[in-house]
Amino acid sequence: MNLNVDFNVKTSKIINFFSLLEKKKIVSQSNLAKDVLISLGMANAILKKAISKGFVKAKTAPYKRYIYYLTKDGFKEKSRLVKEYLDSSLNFFKKAKQAYLRILIEIQKKKLSVVLVGEGDLVDICKLSLLQKNLEILDHLKIDSKNKLKINSKKIKTKLQNIAFVIVESKKPQFVYDELNRNFKTINVFYPKFLHISKKLK
Repeated sequence: MNLNVDFNVKTSKIINFFSLLEKKKIVSQSNLAKDVLISLGMANAILKKAISKGFVKAKTAPYKRYIYYLTKDGFKEKSRLVKEYLDSSLNFFKKAKQAYLRILIEIQKKKLSVVLVGEGDLVDICKLSLLQKNLEILDHLKIDSKNKLKINSKKIKTKLQNIAFVIVESKKPQFVYDELNRNFKTINVFYPKFLHISKKLK
């Protein structure tokens, strides 16, 4: 995905990693990985890089364990990453909101009802755009526990030709698009370009 989404995910994990090290507790690399929700290999790589740059130091502890802690340079690096993360997140928010506003202007011109499809951070961004354009949501479809798009609404089936499906799924946008196409074969599917959805060739 574009707009620095991948960068934000990686940066936020490194920030969380540094925050855990501030506590100066005896901790194993596996526990660090588990707490930050990253692989053991990634935890090891972050630690090695941080230690080589002087951001983190390690002291030996009983039972072949270590106390990892941030140095002064580590605190500075964490502050820099937080600022960078916030700046990038705000930039993404602005661009995503503008993308959805352009979509909603087109929907308004066609006088279609809005159905949101998917979950994630993009839902809130799209809802703010809907408020700005004074548009209401007819329905909100989500992926269920069986990894299928849950579509039980009579509202949709009775008004299909007058509905605009707006994709707000941040994790599986292509899957959502394919499911909509499979279920409805409708042309009224809208999504921002940064989701990089591919239309199937006819």
